[in-house]
Amino acid sequence: KPETGEEDLTINDKKVKCKWTRSTKEQMGSKMVVKTWTSDAMPGNVVRAEGKSEGPMKGESLGEVLDFLVKEE
Repeated sequence: KPETGEEDLTINDKKVKCKWTRSTKEQMGSKMVVKTWTSDAMPGNVVRAEGKSEGPMKGESLGEVLDFLVKEE
């Protein structure tokens, strides 16, 4: 079962309230851990995502929003 929590991330001096999910999967002798932060305040919802694989298929990945604009209505 995935772990979940809440965390504030700072993006270019803007604080964003996020929910995160961390899940672990084992496949073909490798263990993959993925953590994703999401926020309804962010277009597309995904604020940050990171993954790490251990075992025969080692690797790391990171994707994150560096800046965003808030449109005033």
